[in-house]
Amino acid sequence: MWRGAIANAAALFPNVSLRLKTGWSAELVDQFDRGQLDVAIVLRADIGKSSEDAIGTERLGIVAGKHPAPDLADAAWVLSPAPCDARQRLLAVLGEGGRRLSIAAEIQDPAMQMEWVRRGHGLGLMPMRLLRQHLPKGVMLVEAGDFDLSLQVIVMRSPHIHRLAKVADAVAKSVGAVINQGD
Repeated sequence: MWRGAIANAAALFPNVSLRLKTGWSAELVDQFDRGQLDVAIVLRADIGKSSEDAIGTERLGIVAGKHPAPDLADAAWVLSPAPCDARQRLLAVLGEGGRRLSIAAEIQDPAMQMEWVRRGHGLGLMPMRLLRQHLPKGVMLVEAGDFDLSLQVIVMRSPHIHRLAKVADAVAKSVGAVINQGD
């Protein structure tokens, strides 16, 4: 998600070897809690709760093909399989209004998701920072109304990283800069 930002920060420390792992936030938090990760950058839905570890906000946009659903609450969705962080946030937002999540397709690959959205099989979610850079052909941004599909980006640091804290701080700063572009 933030590959370039992490690579740029890591380049500042050529004598440090990084082992990077991607995954859903819940998996990364669990691995962090078990001491398997020294640093984790994860998404968290409780956006109203301020955190000193917050480095930014990932805002999600709703995308549709040529004919969007008339009502977002009744729409079918093309999403990543659970426990996708964006999907979890959408489920929470729909649940606040007593609405159900209707899944048209569960697709892991983002390009294939956008193809299914483009073909009109359902609505999809995409980070606004990516939509600002390039809206896929045949896909349009849908007005979200009162749907707050924001996720807080937080960095979790082990208290045991000592000398590597500078590396963790540089990575967090670099990722935060990418997340907060255009805000």
